[in-house]
Amino acid sequence: AARVRLAHSTYSWAADTSGANCAIENASLSLIAPASGAIWAIGSQQNIAWSKNGTTSTVQVEFNRAYPNGAWETLSASETDTLFTWTVTGPASSTSRVRVVATANGSLGDTSEVVQIVQPMLTITAPADNATHNIGFPLTITWSRYLASGNVTVQLNRPIRWCVGNAWHI
Repeated sequence: AARVRLAHSTYSWAADTSGANCAIENASLSLIAPASGAIWAIGSQQNIAWSKNGTTSTVQVEFNRAYPNGAWETLSASETDTLFTWTVTGPASSTSRVRVVATANGSLGDTSEVVQIVQPMLTITAPADNATHNIGFPLTITWSRYLASGNVTVQLNRPIRWCVGNAWHI
């Protein structure tokens, strides 16, 4: 806590002291998102969020794929808000980090914990490899997905002896 006092250098009666304490705090930037242990899929949109305390500075948002040795790449050079949405790009990494830095004061910022960048995957679970299927009967096709939301197109490749090459059919 602190109080402020003013005194004129020539006129000693011209003085005043604040009537109440005020707080003096260090300015700060604190990352809110990504959370510790975040896993982001390449191609997904992810929010990077932070709070500001005692600063109106714009913020530079940066990403490092090979922390602590890799280079920081700038995702946004001058954010005025406290939220930036990024479409995640490859390559995959298990040592990535995000940081925000005040553009007016490079020592003011915050760095995330590890963020894993992964390739979304689809895996066929049925039919089994090398299985035989009879024409005229239903064929059940199933798959699992890992961080790959959205629609899936199923195609079939049937080599035809009298046709040159193979073709994929929907």
